[in-house]
Amino acid sequence: INAIDSENAYALITSSSEYLTLETDSIYIGNIEANSVKQAVDTLLFSVISDCPDKEELDFILTVYDEQGAGWKLNFSSEVYAPNFEIGDVVLLDPEGDQDGVWDAGEKISASIVLNNVGRQSATSIVGTVTNDNPLFTILTPTIEIETLVVNSEVTIEVDIQLDASAEDIVVGQFDLVLVSTESYSYEGSFQLTNVDGFYDDFEAGENGWTHSSYQITSNHHDDWMLGLPVGKAGDPDVASSGQNCWGTDLGWD
Repeated sequence: INAIDSENAYALITSSSEYLTLETDSIYIGNIEANSVKQAVDTLLFSVISDCPDKEELDFILTVYDEQGAGWKLNFSSEVYAPNFEIGDVVLLDPEGDQDGVWDAGEKISASIVLNNVGRQSATSIVGTVTNDNPLFTILTPTIEIETLVVNSEVTIEVDIQLDASAEDIVVGQFDLVLVSTESYSYEGSFQLTNVDGFYDDFEAGENGWTHSSYQITSNHHDDWMLGLPVGKAGDPDVASSGQNCWGTDLGWD
């Protein structure tokens, strides 16, 4: 839109995005007559790493120069469309055991896991694994295969797991789920399974909605309930029943 011709114009492209790799960082435009529009023959090429989040804004800075040294700067962005997996409901099934819905010691169960794609891009040929470092659990399904998980859809996968016959009454397993699609999208999530019959919370994730009060009947009229690491003082347990944390009053005080 300038009144002066531009000769041998070219553009340099930069970006500060950690998810972006520029395959080309310059574009040759050529001569541009005054008050005219010219489209470059070259194209901007870039790649986005596989773990880039959905809806991420990739920023670009394009600076145009010519033989006279004149420069114009333009900022623009491009939004990423990517899959976004989330683990939904996890249900314990024991069709080969006593079918009571409880994971008994020595019993093999099937963990039914709902996987959601809440992103804006489909994923295909998804392969995954479930791992656990507790020797009481033996994972009998080595590989998970999902043909396609389209946008705003869910799929249920099942993983067979054996609980050792020596397991105690309360055992909590933390399982890691890793998935990779043919488009190189990768996902890492986790879920818990326990052999407890009924509701269970080991308090390792914080208060998690629990409320507490001493009803002002303590000697100092304060709410002395605490969530933390027990150390065996003033009648508190030495260790938690599972994990590291438990609820108690004045934990750590004599």
